[in-house]
Amino acid sequence: MFVPYEFAGERPLVLDMERLVLPGDATAVPGSGSNTDPRDLPAITLRTEEFGIGDSFFGAVEADIARVPTGLESTRIVARDDTFEIVANGSWLADGADPEGSRTAINATLRSTDVATTISSEATAIT
Repeated sequence: MFVPYEFAGERPLVLDMERLVLPGDATAVPGSGSNTDPRDLPAITLRTEEFGIGDSFFGAVEADIARVPTGLESTRIVARDDTFEIVANGSWLADGADPEGSRTAINATLRSTDVATTISSEATAIT
């Protein structure tokens, strides 16, 4: 893990880990979090063999997230496990017209060789 001293600088936050599980809740209500401005965050390079958010697990994940003038954008995020692959792109951009002060977007494609296993929580849980 490398955390840049200056978040607004050119150096990315680098996360190269075996396992990364972030706190999270699928029932979180929009607007209940902090009003973090994505323009204040660094670029992010993520490589992990096991990635999760709360109780949702995504297998191995690779993502390169770039800083842009209005926030953060990624042209390629890939998550892979034994039965699936997710390929996505997305953004988190400042937006003064939005009540939260920012907006997010993600476009993803999921391919699975075993849908029942892919959607079961036991199949993708980190052991």
